[in-house]
Formats: sequence, structure tokens, C-alpha cells
Amino acid sequence: MSNQTGPINLGNPEEVSILQLAEAILRATQSKSSIDFEPLPEDDPRRRQPDITAAREKLGWEPTVSLENGLARTLPISNLRCRISPSSRTPQMRTARINSATSNFSV
Repeated sequence: MSNQTGPINLGNPEEVSILQLAEAILRATQSKSSIDFEPLPEDDPRRRQPDITAAREKLGWEPTVSLENGLARTLPISNLRCRISPSSRTPQMRTARINSATSNFSV
């Protein structure tokens, strides 16, 4: 038990770009979708590498699952949930579904 107050980042310190993430999702889903490039928002972070020092030091935690393994574990569950309860889909999920139907993946 920790006396830590406030948030602790539980991300993966392995830096992954949005392009790398999109490519990993396409591989994991065996999708034939294309990747479209959009202008970056002004507040878009240039680095995506969380500092998990507090998680290691205060909680003794660090990630043990790679991005590819995490996707392989998560995607079947996500597909099952969408099939079981389509009314619970968020607008973002519906948008993603529409985009995948047109074979476009926006980055």
C-alpha cells in the first residue's frame, strides 16, 4: 500500500508515434485500410514517452505487455463488446466504424 497522493502515470515508457500505433492496429486487425495524414493540432505532444518513475519507485510497477500483445488481447474483447451491445457504442466508436467501412484511418 502506498501513501502516494495524486496521479501516477501507468503508461509504457517505450515511445510510440501515432503513425506507429496506427500501423500496429492495422497489422493486428489485418485491415486493408489506408492511413490518412491530417495537420497536427497545435497542442499535439511531440514526444509520447511517459515518465513512469513514480510508478516504479512508489508502486513497484512497470509494464510487462508489449503494444502488439496488448492489442492482440484487447481487440477480440472490443469486437465482442461491440457485437453484444451496439447501443452502447460511443459517437467516437461509430465514427471509427464508418471510417473503417470507407477504408480510411485518420492520423
